[in-house]
Amino acid sequence: MNNKVISIDDNNDHLSVANSISETNGEISVNKTKEKKRSGLRLGYHYIVLKSLKESDKNDVIKCIYIKSLFDFGICVIKEGVSGASIDKNGRDIRDRLMWQKELHEKLHGHVKLPKALAWFEENNISYLVLERIKGKSLHKVLSEMTPSFIPVAYGNKKSPKIVGYLLQIISILEKLHEQHIVHRDVTVNNFMVTPGGNVYVIDMELSYSTRDHHPAPPFKLGTYGYMSPEQEATLEPTTKEDIFSLGAIFIQLFTSISPAKFTVNENDNLRDKLNYFIPDKKISTLLLKCIHPNPEERPDLRVIKSEFEAYQKDTKTGRSREKVHVPRYEKKEILDLIQSGIDTFSTPIFCDQGRGWFTENIRNPSKADKTKLNKGWYSSFNCGDTGILYLLTKAHQKGLDINKNTENIELALDRINNKYIQRLDATHPGLHFGSDGVAAVLSLFSGSGYVPKQYSYNNWIDKLVTKMGTEPDILYGVAGQGLANIIINNVQPNQQVRNNLHKYADYLINKQEKNGAWIRSVIENKKRITRGFAQGVSGIAYFLLEHGKIFNDQRSLNAGTKALQWLIQNSIQENGIISWYSSNKQKLPPWWSDGTPGIALAFLKGYAITNDASYKKVIDKCLKIHPIKVVSNNLSQNQGLAGLGEVYLEAAKITSDEQWIERADWIAQTILRLRKEDQKNGNYWLVQSERFPTASFMSGNSGVLHFLLRYCYPKELSAPLMM
Repeated sequence: MNNKVISIDDNNDHLSVANSISETNGEISVNKTKEKKRSGLRLGYHYIVLKSLKESDKNDVIKCIYIKSLFDFGICVIKEGVSGASIDKNGRDIRDRLMWQKELHEKLHGHVKLPKALAWFEENNISYLVLERIKGKSLHKVLSEMTPSFIPVAYGNKKSPKIVGYLLQIISILEKLHEQHIVHRDVTVNNFMVTPGGNVYVIDMELSYSTRDHHPAPPFKLGTYGYMSPEQEATLEPTTKEDIFSLGAIFIQLFTSISPAKFTVNENDNLRDKLNYFIPDKKISTLLLKCIHPNPEERPDLRVIKSEFEAYQKDTKTGRSREKVHVPRYEKKEILDLIQSGIDTFSTPIFCDQGRGWFTENIRNPSKADKTKLNKGWYSSFNCGDTGILYLLTKAHQKGLDINKNTENIELALDRINNKYIQRLDATHPGLHFGSDGVAAVLSLFSGSGYVPKQYSYNNWIDKLVTKMGTEPDILYGVAGQGLANIIINNVQPNQQVRNNLHKYADYLINKQEKNGAWIRSVIENKKRITRGFAQGVSGIAYFLLEHGKIFNDQRSLNAGTKALQWLIQNSIQENGIISWYSSNKQKLPPWWSDGTPGIALAFLKGYAITNDASYKKVIDKCLKIHPIKVVSNNLSQNQGLAGLGEVYLEAAKITSDEQWIERADWIAQTILRLRKEDQKNGNYWLVQSERFPTASFMSGNSGVLHFLLRYCYPKELSAPLMM
């Protein structure tokens, strides 16, 4: 009897049933029911599970204790292979890969720094490879811990010498492998371990290939996205040049703190300028450009790479100056041209399907099994659906950009809003980011822009969409967010219903406010949990109340908002001239718009704009210096990335008239522009987070990136997203 997976089709409101057997990249993936590796579970005769390190349908990686005798015991790592899982076109399954790894570990031990193969056993049709445990952390984790300041190696991170030392050790490991006629074929930051003493070991040999024995034949397919050379993706006969490409990708990641996929996938002639911008050292950027050259014959040998990095390490230690590359800036006209190209790309198959319009990743059923395909979903909300895209297009149209290529998609978006919201009002949820109020706010702006592709009764729609009231107080899902939506509507199309809503929302929030000035998000084990951030916490609620108080001269709202700001100050942490906050469970907040210090700064900016209180300006200054001036992040989004941070900098510049925030926004704009992708047929786009496929959505996709760039071009004329 086949297992079945039942999922809800969010777009057609019906259930679909799928077999748990699927074909992925030439492999048949069989999702067999495996026993969960709970602590204390016994495997074979000698092994007891301590914890699961990695879980998947085809193979788990488990940390175990082995006990063979009174004096023979210790810690090991076991890799599991379920018989019949991931069968390729040659009939090989995950067990064949494990056996190949065992052979390699036995052959290479003593020649290459890698774990020793300790044992092999089989149980219940599952094979287990027992490996020596290398105590330490993955290079990926070490890098993330060494660069919490978002200063990459190329811009003077204090830990740079250590990171370059790790790179040189990786080169030495690859040299040893190549001497043994082995191509690794999966050189990534996750496949190297760093011990507490700073020694680097290679840990995963699954995709390796022997050039002497031409084995396995054919080579096992694929590798890691962003690290694979073109010839590896095409599954050509492996050579050591594949490892040179992957090594270049690792160097790029360690030098820039950005995923190599943003450099190596679908690149063109702009790659040189991109590398020169992020790695201004001329010799290093030139070397890395050669490492990831699409023609393997153009890639340098390991000895050349090693020599260049040894020279770099020596020069940085002695303080010797090195030649830098100057990269020209993007000026306003060029930026607007790129924004126009990005908007035009929204009308292409990169972002939409004919007859259905703009898609995003399916929220309820994301692409897990086959990462080479996007499991699409169609939504209408501001955060991840059509409404957020309409918001960007409205602002672009207001500034004279051409959105006509998107007319069909705009009409499809309006049809979807009609079907999902207007025709089923009883089933809709209120809210700014994921509910009806956000849709109403954007429709009011869109209808006021003068761009009306279809004759819809927008005013009637808007009235219907703002009739419900939420039960949570926050911006993202709750009443404060509804308040911001109604403020937008009131500014465009004032009416009594909207004003009544605003007063009702303010009264609700004031009555919900604790005596200390905060709002309770939840109560867990009799402990009150208070969220600080803008999206779901105190600062976002304070922002709405301050705005409400200013518009209607309502002293109760102003007092409540001010009281909340005082609570935030009292519960802040000050260190080295920087203000930050911890969560209710004493964890540091991520330093972005949604949860962290930059988003919280928006509330103080609103307070300063209303009261001109100098103490708020000091808080703003200390909040926004949580990042270095030349901040770099792999995440470009509004929600948890550079675009959202840039929006806060622009808001700070507009309200405080302090040029330092414009300078910081300028760095972010130039950085984001360098990370764009160019499809010669369809146009410009961005891989905004860690996705393989771009989406047009606002908070985590291309609309949010384009909005920041547009606002950067018109900082005094455009507002922050969903603000007035």
